[in-house]
Amino acid sequence: MAITKSIKNRFNLFMGTAGANPLLGTLLNVSDLLPRWYFPEFRRLPPNSLRVRVGVGGRLMNNQSQFLVKGMNLWVYLLASGLVKLDDNIVEIGSGIGRRTFWLRDFEFHKVKYSGHYTGVDIDPEMVEWCNKNYDSRFTFHCASHKSAAYLSVDENEHYVLPVDDLSQGLMFGTSVLTHLLEEQMINYFEEAVRVLKPGRALVMTCKCTDLTSNDRGNTYKHRIGNAYIENPDVPEAAVAYESEFIRECLINAGFESIEFFHNDTNIQHTFVAKKPA
Repeated sequence: MAITKSIKNRFNLFMGTAGANPLLGTLLNVSDLLPRWYFPEFRRLPPNSLRVRVGVGGRLMNNQSQFLVKGMNLWVYLLASGLVKLDDNIVEIGSGIGRRTFWLRDFEFHKVKYSGHYTGVDIDPEMVEWCNKNYDSRFTFHCASHKSAAYLSVDENEHYVLPVDDLSQGLMFGTSVLTHLLEEQMINYFEEAVRVLKPGRALVMTCKCTDLTSNDRGNTYKHRIGNAYIENPDVPEAAVAYESEFIRECLINAGFESIEFFHNDTNIQHTFVAKKPA
């Protein structure tokens, strides 16, 4: 079992960095040429060398459909729950290469489109550059300044200030972000969320909680850094989990209320919705 977990975790790290290797990145992009030629809907997707960096279900190749469907359920839930509107300004933490952003970019139904402004934040400058070149003026992308041993980043941590005005956002969200953030960076984003969100609006994020049921059996989280449970001390940001009550405490201290966690035994990650007081 320990050997299986070790192999899985090493493979996940490899998947996260494979696209950054020039030779592997070229091979991955060459594998994309025929599918892009044959399927027009694949032509607006990011190159495969970037797709594999954000997780493609273990598929180094032929992962286009996985990328296309990944964000659908999130937007259906957010819209159906009234947590976001099509004219809201939105901040996404860990925007990557727009795996969820493109749903708003390409949405159109009888001339109804997304009409707010979408701000994406990520620590990978190459992905940020690609998004700024491939999304229209409704979308802007910025590099965060947090350090991460698991991803490309700057050398030092610092308090990061989101590049949006106070009380200007209708939603802030992030998926598979807190699973790579240590305590200081997590609290930083919670505090920034309170600053930028309009009253009554929500922060929605996924996370891994050691005390809630999930099917995340590939990580052991044997080690601790402060309140963070980590799998690999050499690359602590590769897999991070917290107790749900600690996350709740941090959210309340930042200024949130009405905090709800969602979890079941079919999901690897949990989701919380934290609302700012109206």
